[in-house]
Amino acid sequence: MKTLAAIAILAVAVTFRGGAEEPLPQRESNYSLRNEAELSLGRGLKWLENHQKPDGSWSDPALPGITGLALTAFLREPAGKFRMEPRKARANQACEYLRSTATESGRFGGRESAVFNTAASLSALIVNGDPLDAAVMARAIAYLTARQQPSGGFADEAKAEGTRPPVDLITTETAIEALRIYQIAMADAAPANQQLDWEKAQGFVMRQQLLPGRRKPQFAGIDAGGFYSPAGDRAKFAGPLATSPLTYTGLLCYLYGGVPKDSPKAEAALAWAQRNYTLEEGASASYYYFGLWQMAKGLAAAGARDLDVADGRKVDWARQLALKLLDLQQPDGSWVNRAGASRREDDPALVTSYVCLALEIVYLRL
Repeated sequence: MKTLAAIAILAVAVTFRGGAEEPLPQRESNYSLRNEAELSLGRGLKWLENHQKPDGSWSDPALPGITGLALTAFLREPAGKFRMEPRKARANQACEYLRSTATESGRFGGRESAVFNTAASLSALIVNGDPLDAAVMARAIAYLTARQQPSGGFADEAKAEGTRPPVDLITTETAIEALRIYQIAMADAAPANQQLDWEKAQGFVMRQQLLPGRRKPQFAGIDAGGFYSPAGDRAKFAGPLATSPLTYTGLLCYLYGGVPKDSPKAEAALAWAQRNYTLEEGASASYYYFGLWQMAKGLAAAGARDLDVADGRKVDWARQLALKLLDLQQPDGSWVNRAGASRREDDPALVTSYVCLALEIVYLRL
């Protein structure tokens, strides 16, 4: 049986059945903004609908994960419009496309960004809920589990024979989220030999966090609690050592892994996020919208309502994030990051999917 905590975490990432009765606004002062957010979300989904390819995909055919994100945004639309005809046909097309990219190894798409492609595609098929996808999903679970490295983190396939694939926090969270969604949705249906080593995964995550008493000498004087890039140090890292996107990503790894939100390491991450709260780009310019999506997921999963930020204010994060996303929407309904080419955020299909998923989380918390 699913625990309440598990269901709460799962609800952040997916909604299994669309068309549910609309929840009442949490705050009367947000009622008007909630309506604006719904309209903005509708415009974003309409943009995605208008830019879906005839084969059911979006964007780069080498990255079916983008189609997985867009499909998940369709299926999580609060009123369930894409689960009903005529729009249901759009979602069905996307599902068929994803199935066509699934390999016998369990991987979706090619070797490039294999964890992202497989995790996002798997998550979309879980949300869609077709029992006929059981075998495809089971192979994807086996593939993702096999991407766990001896360090506990996850990595894509090596690009060349004899090379070691890089292990990083974002790839690890991407895999862990999909595995946890599957585990909860399928009531622990995965065979024992396909269960990931959660303890080892949490060890990897904790090593990326600047915790008091565990910080490396070169990080002395750095604000504790945040997560940093293992490839960087104070001499090489561009911008702040710890960043908000990575810190929300690390917090999500903890919560998906069953770490209590009141544990010292989860509390330290959330406290860092509050002290360093910002909706501006800063050092995260190249993956700005990804960071805002991670923020929505992380704060929702942690049950945060108002944040105690550094200047002493209490901030309704859902309201402020909604206002920011509405302000950034393009006239055609999309979102795009012109400075984000290195992280593919110059692709409006990817970024609009990120934002629609974030708005679907925020909408339910206004």
